[in-house]
Amino acid sequence: MERIDYLQSNLHKQSLGLEIGPLHSPICPKKDGWKVLTMDILPTSLVKKSYENDPNVDIDKIEPVDIIFSGTLSKSLRNYGLYHNEDFIESKNCLDYIVSSHNFEHQPNPIQFLIDSENALRNNGILSMAIPIASRSFDCWKPLTNTGEWIDAFYAQHEKPTYGSIFEAHKNMAYLANGESINEQSYGINKIKLSSEIDYNYLECLCEFNRQNIYIDAHVSKFNPFSFQLLLEDISSLGLIRRFRLKQITTLGSEFIVSMIKSEIEGRFSAASAKDRRTYLSKKSIEFQYNDLLQ
Repeated sequence: MERIDYLQSNLHKQSLGLEIGPLHSPICPKKDGWKVLTMDILPTSLVKKSYENDPNVDIDKIEPVDIIFSGTLSKSLRNYGLYHNEDFIESKNCLDYIVSSHNFEHQPNPIQFLIDSENALRNNGILSMAIPIASRSFDCWKPLTNTGEWIDAFYAQHEKPTYGSIFEAHKNMAYLANGESINEQSYGINKIKLSSEIDYNYLECLCEFNRQNIYIDAHVSKFNPFSFQLLLEDISSLGLIRRFRLKQITTLGSEFIVSMIKSEIEGRFSAASAKDRRTYLSKKSIEFQYNDLLQ
């Protein structure tokens, strides 16, 4: 199966869905008959303007933006409902699927996103995501995200990446010593070089962007397939998500594909089973990370 097949698995064209940040290469293209709404941080005209000089983006293929991101998924759906479709005003039970490719790692508040997704989906609705593997992307030296970071972002109600997460994303940009980008190929740690300079001027730029309320995108979270499952099961054990179940997780080269389903009944991991699972997933995550970096 191709990655597109995994991402479209269990989704139906005539069901109502949401695709987040499709840009010019959507998973569920409207032109192919998908009944899908699209979300981005800017309206269509500004998205096209942002990429008009980017040789890697065909602006004529950029999907029209239906919903402007408003800090959280639930706020965004409610705002759309006020002006376009009253079914979205409560931001609950209004979608059959949500799909995104390389978006979840940018979420400033992942727990809130998962809660909002769980609420927005109807029973048996699907959340389908492609997520880059931490050790196989351009910021491979950035540490894996832990549950505490997610909890901090949740209770602080982050709606955009923090100074620290933007700085860490910039600081850890790297490439292979031969000039090639980092991907699913095996490599040794001595073949990696950091590529970004950091100084006072960069920090001043961050402060100025903040004063102008400019949204600065960044990789906020970093995962491998096992660390992602660990985070997911931790927040389930804490009762922060109650009805999401992991349906499938598949590693494909430099990314992994996640399919989650909204169950009709609530549930959570028991303390005893969670302890054993945390032990297993922690070990597997460490093995995965260091096998990639140190072989």
